Amino acid sequence: MGDVVAGGCILALMEVVLVVGLRARRRAVLAAAASWHGPRRADIAAPDAAWPGLAPWADREFATAARRLRLDADAATTQLVAVQLQLLSLHEVLRGLAGEPGPDRIVDALLRHCRDRCDTVEVRCYLTADPGRLLLRRLDLRAGNPPPDQLEMARPTQGGLASVLDDLASLLIGDPVRHPLVPGEAARSGEGYMAAPLVGAARGEVQGALVVFGTVGGGGLEEGTRVWMEALGRAAGAVLENAALYGRLNAEHTLRDGILNNLASGLIAFGARGQPLFHNRAARELLGLDEAAVARLTPAKLCPDLECPDSPLAAVVAGGSTLASAETFLVCPGRSPLTVRLTLAALPPPVGGDRGLMCVFDDLTARRAMEAQIRQLDKLAAIGRFTSSLAHEIRNPLAGIAAGIDYLRRTGGLGGEQQEYIRIISQEIDRLDRIIRHLFTVARPGYLMIRTLSLAPALERVLATLGPAAAQKRVTISTGPAGGWRELECDEDQIQQVLLNLIKNAVEAEQEGGEVRVLIGTGAREGEACGSPGGEAAGVVIIVENGGETIAATDRERIFEPFHSRKPGGTGLGLFVSYNIVKQHGGLLAPMDSPPGRTRFRLFLPFTQPRTPEVA
Repeated sequence: MGDVVAGGCILALMEVVLVVGLRARRRAVLAAAASWHGPRRADIAAPDAAWPGLAPWADREFATAARRLRLDADAATTQLVAVQLQLLSLHEVLRGLAGEPGPDRIVDALLRHCRDRCDTVEVRCYLTADPGRLLLRRLDLRAGNPPPDQLEMARPTQGGLASVLDDLASLLIGDPVRHPLVPGEAARSGEGYMAAPLVGAARGEVQGALVVFGTVGGGGLEEGTRVWMEALGRAAGAVLENAALYGRLNAEHTLRDGILNNLASGLIAFGARGQPLFHNRAARELLGLDEAAVARLTPAKLCPDLECPDSPLAAVVAGGSTLASAETFLVCPGRSPLTVRLTLAALPPPVGGDRGLMCVFDDLTARRAMEAQIRQLDKLAAIGRFTSSLAHEIRNPLAGIAAGIDYLRRTGGLGGEQQEYIRIISQEIDRLDRIIRHLFTVARPGYLMIRTLSLAPALERVLATLGPAAAQKRVTISTGPAGGWRELECDEDQIQQVLLNLIKNAVEAEQEGGEVRVLIGTGAREGEACGSPGGEAAGVVIIVENGGETIAATDRERIFEPFHSRKPGGTGLGLFVSYNIVKQHGGLLAPMDSPPGRTRFRLFLPFTQPRTPEVA
């Protein structure tokens, strides 16, 4: 509003200055006419006495010529003032239109200016939209001063509007009945219209049309207004064209940023001097940096391999290649290096400039962990098949040995020492038979007897079973949090066996007088801790923690292999059997990162089980 008032004051001041200039010019013209008229009359009257009779006629002619000269000067000066005022007005309008944000605001300002400038009852602005469609925004002043309304319509092929849009020429129509603006539109008595095209300056394409309705002639819509509207249409068309171009550019920029920021791959573009030009959200998250830290990066700081001559990536930096890809690592300040697949591409250089670099990288950490897990599963499967076959071959002769030992025991006649050896041999035969049964259980897992239940009773039975052994070592077994159990689908007997193996191993590994902690909660399939009992979760999480020797990194890869045991006298089958039971349930059993002197295992079991042939 302040800009409009200031613009009006400037126009009024300019009008006063121009009127004063007009009066000064008029006085100068009259003085020139008087100075020409006096000497000319003396020259005519001097030669002889015949001229005095013509003097009155000469005076009249000189007066008439002076009057015509004065009128012509007044008309020319007035026209000059009018043109200058129109130019000043258009200049102010252009400044106002260019400052409006978006086409809708520009059109509204255009409608208001026409309302204030012309003696009109209605102002319309038609804008080209989709092919064959127009957007109409109008300001109807017949019923007061309402806000502009908008509607969409088909582009007419006949009538005054079609002529303006197709021929890019203005119209001044006094009889809209014979020459309607839009075919079929009702004309109002005594109202004509003036229409001017809105033409862009860059490509000369029509942006729409500006139409005012009112009385034609008599100080209303006249040729002078038509000239002004043509100039306004060209100026407003250029502003609308620029606004449309800016809108498309902004939409493309938003789309580009949306695509790049939703990529799973990290992307950083560097300029010719090594300064970051653009980076996406994945780059910040993978590197663990904020925007300010990314802005301080250079290609060499991000990936030291770029300066290694043997790296294929260095060829892109040196300009010998435009594209290269390699597995490497990226430096993450405050964190361990990130193993990635890095693709380096040369950016097209600007005119007369050097080219930049675009780095696209994918985190290989999860992929490498998955590949290691797959290799581990394949190895376990191969070992399982081998041990199953070996157990089958051992079981037959073992049965014969057991029968022979039983025969010797029943025959009698053996001394005390011989009886002791017979007892030891029988115990070892029983131990080998248990091992073989375990191996058969793993090699040929049976159907899961799935029920929906809470594992709290199963844990209570396990604690009751291990109570005497824990009391003998003065080891405390604590559980928590209270009420942390949620029901899930599982085979209760098999999961109880898993809990028994895990907690038994923890009690045996714990030092005398120590504590074994069993944490219960919910969470995701992979994670570092239990979640809360409620909220979004994928399954039940149980963490078994004990003191003692921490699992070495070399043992982690073999801890679930059969016959691999870290305790004296262990068979190495407890974790192997437990791992396969959990796997059959679609869960995950894995050791966790632990502080020195502590060992933690994380058991995840999903809430629901898929209906497969292994699930009953």
